[in-house]
Amino acid sequence: MSEFSNVFYNHTTPSNSCWRRHCDQNTDDCAINPSSQMKSEVRQFFNIENDEEILFIRDTSFWNERNQGTVITDKYYYLVPDNDKPSEGVFFAWRDIQQVTYNDATIYFWQNDNINEAYSIHVSWFLKDSDESLYGYYGRDIANILNECVKSAVDPVKDAWHRMSAMYDKEEDPRKRISIVEQMQAQIPPDSWAMATGYVLIGQSYRDLKNWKNALDSLYKALNPETTEYGSILYGEVCYLIESIIDLNVEPKGNAEYCAARQYALMAARFADNEEKHTVSNGGESTSREDALVDFHRCDKVYTEHFLDIPYKDRKTLLVVNKFDNLFQDHFVTLDIDSDLSKLSFPTGHPKVNEVYVAHPLTTNRYMPIEDYQLELIEDRVREFCELAQVLGATEINIECLNSTSDDSTNSGNRNMSGGASRNGNSIHGSGHNEYSRRLIEEISRSISLHQTFQPHKAPALPDNLVWYNGEPSWQRLYRQRMEGDLLTHEERIETKKSQVVDNREMKEIKGELETLFANMNVAFDKTEEAKFEQQENAVLAISVKFAPLSQLTGEASSQQTAMYTANEQKYIDEVKECLADGEMTKTGRRLLNMQRERLGLSESRAAELEASVSTPQLTDEEKEYLEAYREACEDGQISDKEHRMLNRLRDMLGISEERAKEIEL
Repeated sequence: MSEFSNVFYNHTTPSNSCWRRHCDQNTDDCAINPSSQMKSEVRQFFNIENDEEILFIRDTSFWNERNQGTVITDKYYYLVPDNDKPSEGVFFAWRDIQQVTYNDATIYFWQNDNINEAYSIHVSWFLKDSDESLYGYYGRDIANILNECVKSAVDPVKDAWHRMSAMYDKEEDPRKRISIVEQMQAQIPPDSWAMATGYVLIGQSYRDLKNWKNALDSLYKALNPETTEYGSILYGEVCYLIESIIDLNVEPKGNAEYCAARQYALMAARFADNEEKHTVSNGGESTSREDALVDFHRCDKVYTEHFLDIPYKDRKTLLVVNKFDNLFQDHFVTLDIDSDLSKLSFPTGHPKVNEVYVAHPLTTNRYMPIEDYQLELIEDRVREFCELAQVLGATEINIECLNSTSDDSTNSGNRNMSGGASRNGNSIHGSGHNEYSRRLIEEISRSISLHQTFQPHKAPALPDNLVWYNGEPSWQRLYRQRMEGDLLTHEERIETKKSQVVDNREMKEIKGELETLFANMNVAFDKTEEAKFEQQENAVLAISVKFAPLSQLTGEASSQQTAMYTANEQKYIDEVKECLADGEMTKTGRRLLNMQRERLGLSESRAAELEASVSTPQLTDEEKEYLEAYREACEDGQISDKEHRMLNRLRDMLGISEERAKEIEL
């Protein structure tokens, strides 16, 4: 027997309850502790569970059908005034009732959640054919008995909350308010709703004390998913409180603080209360959600302006969107495509909505699509190594991708692999995702494998514009050996895994967070998107270099330097020259170049560099000196015979051929 039942029967003995004596005279249709037959029939028609103990029945149905009237169990109160209209009945749990009172022939059941609201039940629903003049006599007895019962049925959490609320409202000292709430929290389960709301009250009290750290710590605890549902109004209001404290009161405010304020402001702008208005500084009215939206746009602007001040590891992976849903991702940050992204460098045609980008580890304002970034990084490293080797006096450079599955430089790489294969000791197994995961190796083989020869004359030196050099010990040793001795050959291996800034574990985690975010945004995450995050195999490039003896590199620089281009890059350059033959790029020419770039397997960024080299020729110091003299001679619109003779003498002194001079003059 439950505690509610014990209290009910203890207070409804014939000796101390007029209600019980009334019921004992009407046992067929108005009974306390009714017969088993009555309970069985009522349980069936009122759909009462077997674990509820039926304590009272007032049957108002015709012919004792037990489908109309009042039923009291140890858990619920049931009232069906008309069995033809069961939806008009009353049903509530005793645990939701705080107090029971009587007044003017009505029993009032006051609710826990709102003490100003009550279920109003006429006393006649507890009696049979009683004299109205006796309603007060019976009604007060019924109310007193049920009031004692609900005290035993009160939810401990709500009871503790209501007792705490009464004390909290009377207290004005924030420190004492905190103590009152903490005492309540010690009495309730850690996963209860009151625990979260208590942390909100504690956070507000610490805010009143201007103790921002403790205020934020308490509010963060209020967001425990076991107590506060994501997306609820409470969730939004807590986020609004956090954002307002960080934004207005936490000093100093660096980008980390603006990042946090931006995150919580967005959640508040989505979920905070949008009904209750409050007065703002200009005298108007606003809601928490409206205030948070204003704060979010301001924080987002500051965050974007100072984006490059964020440590590289915290902004390494970037998602570009056209609408925000949630900014609480651990493995990528998010920017709006409509914000000012001018400080960031993207490939031609980018950024694109819902695309993920990776920041270059050394040129950190440069962002590359995540599916192409490894190819771009290894191209960067190879080009820099070749430049270093060339200025150190290389006569020949050979580059080969050791684990390529084909020597065909035009191979698209979209091969269907099944079973196993082997090349240079590297095994390939499996099918399906291999088609994408080996794409990197095939593209590298297609675009980077090359053979170059040079005729060096200039003394070796270290270029000024190297990016990767300081992080490459083998390159540094090469430079020292070359400058200090007679090194004639060198072999180097470059592996993509050594420049992999997003490892395979991070790839999986980015993919998981992105899938969740896209699902919430109703954005498709299909097989094409999934393929971007497949594990990439390690590509290994073998580079062999032959150098001229140092004794041969004491003269002046050659009049023409061999270009550092692969065969496919040279094909693209030739195509660019054809498209620019008339001096400008047409729309048809641009479409042709785009098709050629894709066929040759060149990235957009590399294609742009190649185009720039064609439109703006790279000149040696001697060629620049000649061009400057030529432009001075042309200042008056024509070149005299004397000036022609002077330019020819200068050209000969600088070691520039007549054919090359004409190219420079153009």
